[in-house]
Amino acid sequence: MRFPPRTLTLVSMNLVNDPASLFAVVMGLAVLGPLFSDVLGIPVIVSITILGVVLGPQGFGILDLGMSLQFLGALGLIFVFFASGAELDLEKVRKRPFASLSFGFLTFLLPFLTGLGFGRFLLKMDLRSSLLMGAFFASSGSHLIPLAARPDILARESAETGRLGIGMSRLFAALSLFILSFFSSGSLAFPSFKAAALQAAYFLSIILFLPFFSALVIRKTKAPGTADTAFILFIVFAAAALGPFVGVGEYLGAFFAGLVVAPLLGASKPLNARLDFLGKVFFTPFLLIFLGVAVDFSRIANPSMVLFMILGSVVLGIGSKFAAAAISSRILRYQPADRGLLFSFYSSFGIFSLAFAFVAGN
Repeated sequence: MRFPPRTLTLVSMNLVNDPASLFAVVMGLAVLGPLFSDVLGIPVIVSITILGVVLGPQGFGILDLGMSLQFLGALGLIFVFFASGAELDLEKVRKRPFASLSFGFLTFLLPFLTGLGFGRFLLKMDLRSSLLMGAFFASSGSHLIPLAARPDILARESAETGRLGIGMSRLFAALSLFILSFFSSGSLAFPSFKAAALQAAYFLSIILFLPFFSALVIRKTKAPGTADTAFILFIVFAAAALGPFVGVGEYLGAFFAGLVVAPLLGASKPLNARLDFLGKVFFTPFLLIFLGVAVDFSRIANPSMVLFMILGSVVLGIGSKFAAAAISSRILRYQPADRGLLFSFYSSFGIFSLAFAFVAGN
């Protein structure tokens, strides 16, 4: 039996949106991003996001929000929330509770109140949008920027306080997103008893079972480097996937999973290094390109108001963070150099801030 000859139709394949071309383009942009950052003196996450805008619908139109990019961008968003949760080791917080909690609380509260007032009274936003603006103010900070400092400075007690405080402020920001998810029509609409019980069971299951099974798999695996890494990725995305069934956002499920397994990752440097490599090489570039492509300038009705919002966010955001660092240093009796170190941790702009802004905006 003879079959008719098959013809290859190239017209139906978009050069960039098919998986191979999309992956090649994003990896190429991940290479170009640091080069542009060195020339322009801007953070890498900003340069890669700008490249996404340039190649997206608002630029040359080479990339669009196809299913492949949305899928990979969603994976990157979930992984970034997981990694942010995993950066906070609650065991270390217990060893120095006063310093980490006081700095973490102040670095959340002061920027949160500043953003709330900025949105409510200057931008004339509604209460929910103003609360989200405050949460965005409080979400910034990075563990990475101060690492360029000298080792003797990073060995100071204030450096550890800064790392733990940034983790605590992110925890408070994530909790604020969870609370604001119940905010409807200008007031809080608390969940029913059944919904609250399901959410409590969800979080308790993660707390009770996740560390046990993670440690068991990592200890028993005969293929370290593959099975243990795959298992961590499995529990992260499983926690994210199950969250919406009980009214918990995917990103919050991933953040909480990272928070729970943080001590385990801290005790296994090879596993932590492999996850960090996957995040920097794969998940983060796709998220940044996705965020850049998703930018829609046509939704900006008043450009002058947007410029005012950006400038106000920068000035008030940095000012509130400096105030938080100064007050924390006085409470903890740190030296002026320690105050500057705390401020450098919290004033830097990290990938979590972009991810948080995207989630809050949606």
